[in-house]
Amino acid sequence: MGWCANELDFWHATITGPWKIVLKVLFDMSPSSNADRIKELILSRLDGKGPDDHVSCPADLIGQDFDTCRDADGINHIPENLLYCIDLDNPTESYVSPAIGRMLGYAASDIDFSATEWWRFYVHPDDADQIVRTRNPANWPDGEMRRTFRLRHVDGHWIEVYDQAVIRKTTAKGVGVILGSLRDLSSRRQITVALEKSSRRYEHLLGALAEGVVVFGPSGEVVECNVAALKILGLTRAELSGAMPSDPRWNCVYENGASFADGVHLAARVLKTGRGEFGVVVGVNHANGDRVWIRLNAEPLRDEANGQSDGVIVSFADISELKRAEVAMIEHAKMYRQMFERTTAIKLLIDPSTGDIVDVNDAACVFYGYPEDKLRKMKVTQINRSSVTVVRRSMAKVLTDGKGTFSFKHMLASGDIRDVVAHCGAVQIDGQDYIHSVIFDVTERNAYEHELEHVNVELSAERQRLNEIIWGTNVGTWEWYVQTGKLHLNERWAEIIGYELAELGETTIDTWAQFCHPEDLAQANEQLQQVFDRELGYFEYECRLRHKNGDWVWVLNRGKVAEWSKDGRPLRMSGMLADITPSKKVEQEIRRMAQTDTLTGLGNRHQFDTMLAKVIKINQRLGKNVVLMLLDLDHFKPVNDTFGHPVGDKLLIEVAQVLRKFSREADIITRLGGDEFAIILPLVDKITDAAIPAKRIIDAISETFVIDGHDIHIGVSIGIAACHDDSENLYREADLALYQAKNCGRNRFCYFESDNAGACPDQANPPCNSCAQSDLPIDG
Repeated sequence: MGWCANELDFWHATITGPWKIVLKVLFDMSPSSNADRIKELILSRLDGKGPDDHVSCPADLIGQDFDTCRDADGINHIPENLLYCIDLDNPTESYVSPAIGRMLGYAASDIDFSATEWWRFYVHPDDADQIVRTRNPANWPDGEMRRTFRLRHVDGHWIEVYDQAVIRKTTAKGVGVILGSLRDLSSRRQITVALEKSSRRYEHLLGALAEGVVVFGPSGEVVECNVAALKILGLTRAELSGAMPSDPRWNCVYENGASFADGVHLAARVLKTGRGEFGVVVGVNHANGDRVWIRLNAEPLRDEANGQSDGVIVSFADISELKRAEVAMIEHAKMYRQMFERTTAIKLLIDPSTGDIVDVNDAACVFYGYPEDKLRKMKVTQINRSSVTVVRRSMAKVLTDGKGTFSFKHMLASGDIRDVVAHCGAVQIDGQDYIHSVIFDVTERNAYEHELEHVNVELSAERQRLNEIIWGTNVGTWEWYVQTGKLHLNERWAEIIGYELAELGETTIDTWAQFCHPEDLAQANEQLQQVFDRELGYFEYECRLRHKNGDWVWVLNRGKVAEWSKDGRPLRMSGMLADITPSKKVEQEIRRMAQTDTLTGLGNRHQFDTMLAKVIKINQRLGKNVVLMLLDLDHFKPVNDTFGHPVGDKLLIEVAQVLRKFSREADIITRLGGDEFAIILPLVDKITDAAIPAKRIIDAISETFVIDGHDIHIGVSIGIAACHDDSENLYREADLALYQAKNCGRNRFCYFESDNAGACPDQANPPCNSCAQSDLPIDG
């Protein structure tokens, strides 16, 4: 039913007085769905009344009957029934609805409408002027008024209300009746403030998120995003707003590299299906052209009113670094696999917990003579001829130290036994420990080394015979036409230095000079001249040649003039070239061992004597001094006597570490014997330059050493001397200074001075307190 235009005109034409006012106000405030009920109530009250009949203000209708204007859900569509009626002609007939009284906490009967300016008690003082200005209905345009002001609640707080009223005359001579409604704005403002606060909190939360957030509207366009999303994508807010999922700028691809097909972009798919998708890894284009990998979640937004999809919210995190690390890991695994398989080196992967061979390369299958599937099912103890205990101990050492090198004998499928060196390293694969072994067959090398040892013993006796049989051996040969410089070489000669003969091109004596070490070339030429002068019957010289890989190869070069001219000039010379690098390495190692103290790893007395003379000679050329520091440990003998020589040996090793720590790289540290050490300091301007390292060494050695649970207290006395010409005098002077340091109280250093046995800087080196407090006798 409802209010139609014609019917409304009829009512305005036939109803007068307060009923028409009621009709106007209620029609303005009530929805059309409640019009039938309002009309029915008014008709029941006007039953029998004519259009010209005047009735009093229908206060009871306002206060009671419209409480029944509820819909099927029980909702009253007249706003909270906050209606009032102010009769300006007869104030005692004024009326406010109970709902207004409840809003203010008063009973409606408590309001005295007859009192002068009764309203001032209820209206906020700041709003009183507005009431005064608008209380005269003559100032109301079209007889209607709308205003907002605050009313006092019974507990003292103020309630903001919206007042909507009309004035109508009820008698021809009267002022009229004000009929209006009040609407409580407090809750609305609270809701508005709460919404604004919630909006600010939402914006702050969205901006603080480290993950990117993009919201697509119901049509698929971007309607909202946060700062993180803009940063990840490299776009401005203006560039991102309004973009569609199918925008070619995204250039989205799946994790496997496949491009998104048209219409199946993730956001579009979720918008279409209404089902969320989570943890999807996607590659998108950054604004700078780089590929950005993101892991995203997409969830549909739903309209709570109708349950329909209202958009899609997509959150995503930048996992580009993680993706790059993942790709690098995959590439590293591929590289490792290629390194494992594509090499001639023999490689095994062993499970140390069981001894199983779990992986092998082709070179291992060829070497051991087993097919791959069978070798993978074998245990390492089936090829290693060492005892099971030795093998297990070796694997345990690799797991403890991380790596290790071992010499074993391995048996092949043929039954042959080969000498091998196993270079092993501990690796982890999927959290499990394995041992990666690289096997080198050194059978021939060992045999060759044994042979070299034998050759070195008999080398002098064999040199002449070797010259006769050299042509039948696999050595490099050369033939030199001395007058023209032309040089003929064989393949082996070129092979020794890492080349094929064709790579050398046309060879002359300059080819030899090109590869020969500069330090060796001059002496080689000198010996050749002696051969040409017939001072020597043949040429024999060990020298270094530059290998193709940049290393220096030691060779034995022997030759003899095979043809002379009638006037005694050499025409043709023939010889051989043998690679003696392995024997040289053995020789150098033997030399090194001969000059090394086996306990501390420092140089020994032999190295000291050799190096001191060489250093003095070099420093003479440079105009620099050589400083020698002789060190003797204080109270070392009681350590051996009290705790035993093993503890004493460990103490000497610790002392050696101290000396290394406080010495320069160019300094030469040696152990002369027992508890005596020496440090050679080359390139020194003056003797006092040694004071700083000497003081640091004394302070460090004076600290307590903890060895095998024992607290060890020792000191050190140091004698210092300097010279630039005589090693014997330098040693003697440093020894005198050391003697003086001992006599001055030990645990100090003294310089040698020519007018005194030694000068002891007492202030810089006070006696060692720890020695003075020790219970050990001072006789070391």
